[in-house]
Amino acid sequence: MVRKMSDPIDFWYEFGSTYSYLSVMRIEAVAQAAGADVRWRPFLLGPIFAQDRDIADVDVLADILSDLGRDPAAIMEASRVSTNKEGLRGQTEEAKRRGIFGAPSFTVGEELFWGNDRLGTAVAWSLGLR
Repeated sequence: MVRKMSDPIDFWYEFGSTYSYLSVMRIEAVAQAAGADVRWRPFLLGPIFAQDRDIADVDVLADILSDLGRDPAAIMEASRVSTNKEGLRGQTEEAKRRGIFGAPSFTVGEELFWGNDRLGTAVAWSLGLR
């Protein structure tokens, strides 16, 4: 397979995944240090939530957002905008098409790397290194 020397890394993360959090906290620094580009690609695996709270409940979400110092009303309103919903559905369909089965996942071109421990491998692949 012929690839450019700096293919971007697509970072597939799930909002409720505690495993995605590990990569979220380090991907930009790791990629920047290596000279690699990252595209953030959110998608949904399902209603997984570390605190076992019902995130389908608007009041629970409002409490969580408030605890994070965010404006619940503004965020909830933005979440209802059809273009945002359609965008997330599209990302989720793309994740399915690519065969992504867990989060975090990284893709470089059509090559899939699964798990936080594969970030370095994805960066190397992005730069054409093996």
